[in-house]
Amino acid sequence: MLPADKKKAVAIFARHKEWTVNCVTELSEKLKVQMKDMQNLRVCLDAAEADPSHLDMVAAAPAAATVLTAEGAEAAAAMEDANHGLVNFQLVPKVVASCQ
Repeated sequence: MLPADKKKAVAIFARHKEWTVNCVTELSEKLKVQMKDMQNLRVCLDAAEADPSHLDMVAAAPAAATVLTAEGAEAAAAMEDANHGLVNFQLVPKVVASCQ
């Protein structure tokens, strides 16, 4: 959320003073907050009440993609399959499947 949207959310909640149907509807319509994110927004608004300075913060930019080095490629090639050695846990072991 952008800082301006965060401040709008605080203003909407301050106007309603509690989590009513009208408050949730207004947050959903004006700020496009999905219902599944309302609890997260509620926690953020509680944090904003305790420390309003975090309303001006923005999320960090995603990290740049890393390049796989020769050592990393060699290590990836040397890895065994995750199911290696788990014959007892296979639904139909390869030995039995080849006999059928």
